[in-house]
Amino acid sequence: MNDLEKVLDQLVAGEEDKAKETFHNMVVQQSRDEFNKLQPQPETPTVAPTPETPVEPQEQPQAE
Repeated sequence: MNDLEKVLDQLVAGEEDKAKETFHNMVVQQSRDEFNKLQPQPETPTVAPTPETPVEPQEQPQAE
């Protein structure tokens, strides 16, 4: 049973306070999920070439 069905069942059963709490928790969780989608994801660090770690030149195929 998903949260919305739970809210509806609680309302039908006359448990308005529980329904409000369940609905609130559902909205808070969805808001957190959407907020987290907007947050920048940490980037994988890349190693920049330094004198200690030179970049080897790649061979270019020669045209015939």
